[in-house]
Amino acid sequence: MSSQGDRRLAVECSVRARAHCIVGLATALAVLPLASLASTPFAGTWTVDPQRTEFLSMLPFGLSIEHGIYKRTSCAVPDEVPADGIEHAVTGDPLIDAMSVHLVGERAVDIVQTVKGVVVWRGWYSLARDRRSMTLRFEDDRATQPVTGSILFERLGEPGSGMHALSGSWRPSRMLDLSASGRTLTFEDTDNGLIMRASDGRSFTNTFGDRGGETAPLHGYLDGAMVYVSRRAPNKLQINRTQNGTLVEFTIGTVSADGQQLELGQLDEQCQAKTTWMLRKQPAS
Repeated sequence: MSSQGDRRLAVECSVRARAHCIVGLATALAVLPLASLASTPFAGTWTVDPQRTEFLSMLPFGLSIEHGIYKRTSCAVPDEVPADGIEHAVTGDPLIDAMSVHLVGERAVDIVQTVKGVVVWRGWYSLARDRRSMTLRFEDDRATQPVTGSILFERLGEPGSGMHALSGSWRPSRMLDLSASGRTLTFEDTDNGLIMRASDGRSFTNTFGDRGGETAPLHGYLDGAMVYVSRRAPNKLQINRTQNGTLVEFTIGTVSADGQQLELGQLDEQCQAKTTWMLRKQPAS
């Protein structure tokens, strides 16, 4: 994975709500040679504050529903399927292989995404009466424990003539809620490495290599998920997540000077959407 290093430095959310899903680092960060990670500032349990979550997209979140065809236009793979409620194959998307889209009246749509016939994500988009905002309620089942939540979007411009009212360009403005299963991360120091455990069931054990980092399987997640972890500075981590060899998420985690706050900047590589999560360190038990 060391060959990916230079290209990956461009910060990452996510919620696969496809709301995501945004600004990268303009300059490379030097890898610091560190002999040991004993007593790092990352060790401990960290909890997300959903109200402090920030979204910043390089591209607006684009939806198009016209003539019975649904398109998501803002990502590297522009998913396009009939909006008939029937599951249809999707090619080129590293995280799903099929999806269904069901129109629920004039102001709502139900989207289900699957991998090998198993539901991995579901979202319900509903339009406000003034048609200037919409809410996404989602359930993410890619990890062992489902994560649910909701995100508010604001409309940019107007939908095209003759299109479904949900069509158009949208900007995620704030996270309304997030389940407890998606709020907690715990890091544990090892000899020149880290163990990570998340409340949704994901985990990895990583050892930093001589050239900056090594890859490790991401357990409790979709088959084929791997992470590359490197310590970029005493208080800064780089985490790349790949799915079957394709980079899908790039994260920079930075611990504050007082050691009590962890900022995770996550870039959704497929949709160029950035989510910044703010986590507070919990008292040691």
